Amino acid sequence: MITVSIDSYLSILRARWLTILAVIAVSVIGTAVYSYNATPRYVAHAGVFFSVSVSDNAGTRNRGFVYQQTQVRIYAQLATLPIVLNPVIQQLNLTTTPDKLADDITARAPLNTPIVDITVASSSRDRAIAIAAAIAAQLSKTVVNLAPKVNNGTATVVATTVDPATAGNSPAVPRTKLNLVVALIFGTMVGALSAIALDARAARALRRRQLDALGGVAVLGTVTMPSDNARQGGAATRWDANLRELQLRLFPPLQTRTFSSVTITSGADPALSARLAAGLAVAETKGPQRVLLIDANLHQPSVGSSLGLPASAGLVGVLRAEVSLDAATQRVGTHGLDVLAAGPAPLNPTGMVDSDEMRALLHRAAQRYDLVIVNAPPFVTADGLALASFADRAVAVLARDETRGGFGDSLASLRVARVQLLGLVVST
Repeated sequence: MITVSIDSYLSILRARWLTILAVIAVSVIGTAVYSYNATPRYVAHAGVFFSVSVSDNAGTRNRGFVYQQTQVRIYAQLATLPIVLNPVIQQLNLTTTPDKLADDITARAPLNTPIVDITVASSSRDRAIAIAAAIAAQLSKTVVNLAPKVNNGTATVVATTVDPATAGNSPAVPRTKLNLVVALIFGTMVGALSAIALDARAARALRRRQLDALGGVAVLGTVTMPSDNARQGGAATRWDANLRELQLRLFPPLQTRTFSSVTITSGADPALSARLAAGLAVAETKGPQRVLLIDANLHQPSVGSSLGLPASAGLVGVLRAEVSLDAATQRVGTHGLDVLAAGPAPLNPTGMVDSDEMRALLHRAAQRYDLVIVNAPPFVTADGLALASFADRAVAVLARDETRGGFGDSLASLRVARVQLLGLVVST
């Protein structure tokens, strides 16, 4: 099932590659325009080391180290205050205020280090470097002036610029190359999701059109029937998956099921109903129940030969009262599936099927089996319509091109005949 789902998604992406490409183009072009028009921001860094001048006395030296560690965080806060920024503004002739300039400055003291790291952002690389250098110098001067002095007037704090102001050659914002890579990835993801959403929307619209064209009859699902020479591989896997889905929709659990017999009929191609009837019968017997499959298409019988059964009196023999139902049925496999093949070709197939004997046979079979599945001729024929009305429920299977034809009026004949139509199955 996972493989089938992945294949389905890949098919959608291949079919709607133009949608994906359009979304990627919009994402990349939009990001490129933004990056081109965005104001560049350069970032400069500078570092100032603070040390405490103490005597050789061990106790005094230890207190100095503690003082150095605790005070350096306060020095970092001074870097964004007017006491430092006002002299910087005057020195560089900046047309701004300390509060506005502080918005572009970050000063921090890494844990357990005596260094204040100063970061300045500006639209000009040279301006960012100049401001960072000026702040580092002014912070050093301010801290030294504010720090207490020893008895001989020597400052207790020494500030040294250990990381001269520098900035990268490329702006930190916008990061055009990174933005374009992210836009490409984002556009691809959004494009893929958009393609899947559009495909789901188109599928819903198709189902609505099918319902309108078919007189509002519910579409139970689609099946991909394998050809005679493709009974293995992907086609067979899809066929098995389709049958499992239809089983869930058609046949509720045995304890809650309100019907015992189902006619499978077609629009124009009787091979579709024959294959679907046989497939559902075989699949349904994988549960703990007895199933009878009747080939009632006496015009073009095919169920017996498709299952490899020998010739028998079949349905024709039972309707002629030549053999009993038990004698005419043939067991297929070991899971409780009995098959009543069509039997020899009669002279009047329609009259034989559209008869009280056929209705009585279905009634008897429904009492003996948990489920009776009848392969019927197309519902546009008299015997197909009769068989659909004899059974408790009916399912019509149409080829996809038939759903775009004029079968809506033909389906109306099923309602006129009071057929309990479960819905339609579309064959692809």
